[in-house]
Amino acid sequence: MKEKERFWLYVRRVICVVLLMAAIVVIYKGLDFVMTDDSDIRSRQSINDFYEQDNVDVLFLGSSHGVYGLNAGAISEETGLDVFNLATTSQDCSTSSFILEAALEAQPNIKQVYCEISYQLMKRDKPKDIYAYLGLDYIRDPILRARLILTNFSTDKYVNSFLRLRRNANALEDLSLDRMIQTYKNKTSESYKDYSSNKYMGRGFFRKDSTVYIGGDTLAINSESENLDTLSSEEFTDYQYGCIEKMIDLCNKKGVKLVFYIAPKLEYYFSLTTGWDDVSEAMGSFLDERGITLLDLNLVKDEYLNPTMEDFSDADHLNYQGSLKKAAFFSQYIQDPDGDYFCDSMEEKYPADESSLFFTYQVDKSKGDVEVSISTEPLTLVGKDIHVECCTVSGKKKTHKWKDKDPVELQAQEDGSYSLTIPKDDFGTYYRLSVIDDSTGETITNTVTSFRMK
Repeated sequence: MKEKERFWLYVRRVICVVLLMAAIVVIYKGLDFVMTDDSDIRSRQSINDFYEQDNVDVLFLGSSHGVYGLNAGAISEETGLDVFNLATTSQDCSTSSFILEAALEAQPNIKQVYCEISYQLMKRDKPKDIYAYLGLDYIRDPILRARLILTNFSTDKYVNSFLRLRRNANALEDLSLDRMIQTYKNKTSESYKDYSSNKYMGRGFFRKDSTVYIGGDTLAINSESENLDTLSSEEFTDYQYGCIEKMIDLCNKKGVKLVFYIAPKLEYYFSLTTGWDDVSEAMGSFLDERGITLLDLNLVKDEYLNPTMEDFSDADHLNYQGSLKKAAFFSQYIQDPDGDYFCDSMEEKYPADESSLFFTYQVDKSKGDVEVSISTEPLTLVGKDIHVECCTVSGKKKTHKWKDKDPVELQAQEDGSYSLTIPKDDFGTYYRLSVIDDSTGETITNTVTSFRMK
């Protein structure tokens, strides 16, 4: 009798433990559903799409330059191969290496991999948390996910990294009934259930139609966010180089062809800085020593790839129109990798244009004004005037009208350049600058610069 009582007591305890665990799981899943709004996260569409593919022949990896600028569908149509793009925002070589490992397990027929190398990301010791989380979403193998977390995050981030609540670090502080209701509505919508998005074009590519300017032919660089000093490969970290070697070893073992590439930037970027040839050559030499090819798309000859202002949405992100040009180049390269596609240097690619002027701008946060620096070489601004216009974009049709700003005074700098200050109207305002000859009233530059305050 006592043995039966002990047995049923043991059974009841087991049942209580199981019910408690089940309750914890249900509560966690419920809280996760109403607290974690991932309805607007692009990776949901591309992740689901990738794992539903019957076959993938060619895989592209990279940062946001690939998310919006690598049109895998267009490459597939041109080459007849199954191409997929697994780029994520700020994806560095570390995150790429983990996504590559997961992709090769999920799609064993992959024969070619093209991975972007970013100058800015090569300087990181480890990826920033939020961007590593995006890469983590693409990995379904729990062991590989745990390896990524343990490799890329410090110990104080381990617990948060294993939970989906990481998507909103302030989830508990922001918790409100209205927010929970809105999240529930978002996640029960048909578009959420069927992974639809008006910007998702399939095969990991998201369409962006915006252009880098409104009414101008070139753009200014925000000198606060862009390093305009001499570029140097000495800033690249051993950690990123190690991740590249890890990818090379993995592809060699799998018999997969691995190629690295550098995404294209606007021409004016290279007119405001120096050292790009050194950066490109350093990365190329490192890979060449290991039998790997580097494609610097900034050095592609014009007849094969020559994106213009209309092809960019900002300084270094292609829009949909630009993605088609990039896809055309990769389609040709994939089918004929031995072609003579590249210039030897930046000087050959972009000969000096004696009628061009380039601008940088910096926001004076204390005054809310825009400080615009003007590089005058090879032109002189003696007897010239800077004409300034502005506009705001409004409405669904993005209508705009340029208006003249109040006269502005040029301020000579010690280095021979000039600057002017433009009072900031509000966020979203576009500014357009051009150089006018005072004596004739004619515009003497072949470029008009515009930029937007944001």
